[in-house]
Amino acid sequence: MSPIGGLVMSTRSGDLDPGVILFFLRKYEMTPAQLDGLFSNSSGLKAIAGTGNMKELINRRFSDPQAQEAIDVFCYQAKRQIAALAAGLGGLDILIFTGGIGENAPLIREQICRDMVFMGIKLDPALHQTSEDIISTLDSTVSVQVIKTNEAWMIAKHIDHIINTNLKN
Repeated sequence: MSPIGGLVMSTRSGDLDPGVILFFLRKYEMTPAQLDGLFSNSSGLKAIAGTGNMKELINRRFSDPQAQEAIDVFCYQAKRQIAALAAGLGGLDILIFTGGIGENAPLIREQICRDMVFMGIKLDPALHQTSEDIISTLDSTVSVQVIKTNEAWMIAKHIDHIINTNLKN
């Protein structure tokens, strides 16, 4: 329905118990616009640690317990989402990390994949530091990869599809 749901993000809450919304409505008499602002712009990692910048959180994690807590929440939720999707799919063949965090934060990839051997996910300790291509071990039954995001290519692909579909109609 909106980008608020799913994984906790920089300033977005991610999935919430619907009771949270009711609590804010009752206790603080918030309007829908105020709730949207809260859950879209003032929640997530920013609410936990004062910033939604993962690079900054990683740099502060030893000196700031809230920074480590934000990292832990993010990784836990990512791991939970992976497990839920794998259950729905009947397992995984491949796990891809992409985007800013997925491409550039080996610490986050490692923490997400930690203790996932039961699902066939095993990172190669050296490869996952390089942020390139396959980062799983040879005996991992799930191929774990880092793929660079190419948003311009995806936009062009979608536009090409729309144009070609409209020309046929």
